[in-house]
Amino acid sequence: MLVVAQFPIADFRPFLTSGGERLIRPSWPPKTSIPCQFLRSFGPAMPRYRGIDWAWTDEVAFCLANRALRFVRLPNGVADWQKQLKCAFRRLLSDGEAVVRLEVGFSCDNLLNESTSWKHWDSIIEKGADPTINLPDINPMELIAHITNLNTVVPQWFDPKSSKSKKPLVLQGKALAKLYHHATSSQIETEPNSHWQQRVGLGAPIVLVECQTHWITDLPTSFIRVDSNQIGNVQLAFGRVYTSWGPLSVWVLGLGKLSSTTDIRNLRLCLLRLHAEQEVLVAMLDKFDNGTLTYSPEHNNSDKLEAYFNKATRLIERKHWAGIDQSAILKAFDAVADSEFLTSRMNLSQRLDGVRRQISTKLERFNTRSFAGVQRHFHMEEGAVYVGEGGIMESKIINIGAGAKISAPVIIADSIQNSFNAIQNSETNPEVTELMQQLLKQITLLAQTMPVQTKVMAKDAEALSNEVVSEVPRRKWYELSLEGIKEAAAAMGEVGKPIIETTIKLLPLLVKLFP
Repeated sequence: MLVVAQFPIADFRPFLTSGGERLIRPSWPPKTSIPCQFLRSFGPAMPRYRGIDWAWTDEVAFCLANRALRFVRLPNGVADWQKQLKCAFRRLLSDGEAVVRLEVGFSCDNLLNESTSWKHWDSIIEKGADPTINLPDINPMELIAHITNLNTVVPQWFDPKSSKSKKPLVLQGKALAKLYHHATSSQIETEPNSHWQQRVGLGAPIVLVECQTHWITDLPTSFIRVDSNQIGNVQLAFGRVYTSWGPLSVWVLGLGKLSSTTDIRNLRLCLLRLHAEQEVLVAMLDKFDNGTLTYSPEHNNSDKLEAYFNKATRLIERKHWAGIDQSAILKAFDAVADSEFLTSRMNLSQRLDGVRRQISTKLERFNTRSFAGVQRHFHMEEGAVYVGEGGIMESKIINIGAGAKISAPVIIADSIQNSFNAIQNSETNPEVTELMQQLLKQITLLAQTMPVQTKVMAKDAEALSNEVVSEVPRRKWYELSLEGIKEAAAAMGEVGKPIIETTIKLLPLLVKLFP
């Protein structure tokens, strides 16, 4: 029974137009035959104990990370399971391009029981017995709280002061990313210390914890469960645990008597790799936002960028592999995960002018899915499923002028489309047109996370649009519509503020034009 903490790292150096040279060794996957390759400050290359997973052929081997992360004291605690807690592995994996991740695994069972349990797991299932009967029965929330708070050190030979700094495990992502950069860079002696953050990025950590199935039903109501029939009969739930340092994403796997060791391993690999792929892709897009990465067809990095974006979006959008319904996993993630993406990402494809249309479209779809309100984000392609408080809803693509399109839940799509059409086909004041279009876009974006709550708001916006473009707009009616939109936005809290600000700008302009 494992607990795994993962720290995704994004390596931008293969895509920079200049600087940031990366060492050619180790190659990825690293060579494990004699003489095996190694990564300085981390450890030697090792093959996967259970062999290759054909869904992720670049993970046939990894480098140990025992030298990169050290525990101040382990085991640590007074409970029986805390006294048994041990580190099962520390390893660094890479796809050889942008996606790097450091994983730390823990076990809280004694070695004999752990080895015999997994060795005979499948045969016990075949006999109709329950293989989980001998597994430790530990509350997964207690496990997560204990492990994330373990005191650790990341030795850094290039910065002796930092090497002595003790931090909880969950906070070591930045130090690990910095160590990885310096361990794989050929220019660390001559460059300023701050430059490493332009070449290597850090993704959000995630924790995966295995437990007995009955704990799944005791999880907080905010956790989203995935249909076990879609993922090899493993009970699975995803949610956020709120720590002293912020929210932490958590996957909880309930091990039952119908789950084979192969299914459990396949699911674990899928969850960890999928998280790393998404975090690194987001980090890559951040670098486009701040100008660190640029795309130009004449640059020699353009082919590498296209190949990376195509591979990343293909892996993330893959529907099935090895009996795992990856789309079901993404829906659970999207129904819970918070995000901090900027509205400017909605127009990312314009910034990647020259990228093949197929790749641009896939990136735009990923970006739109990653753009969220306060509590959740969603798949935004045509016919996508929305997992919201109001149940399952489908999306619909609507035209917003100048060839631009946006996705909206079906329950408001017609109202929003009618409003856009009315504004675009009118000869009203250009400033009014701009503010009205801005208001409609804001309502549509908010509807992607709160479709039920914005249904009435969309109707008010449609009434407002019809009144504004009428031959003689009536103040009483456009004021009434604006007030309804403003009240609904205020009830939604922080996410409704942009809509309120737009209505405040729009009302005096309408009063001036149509008193």
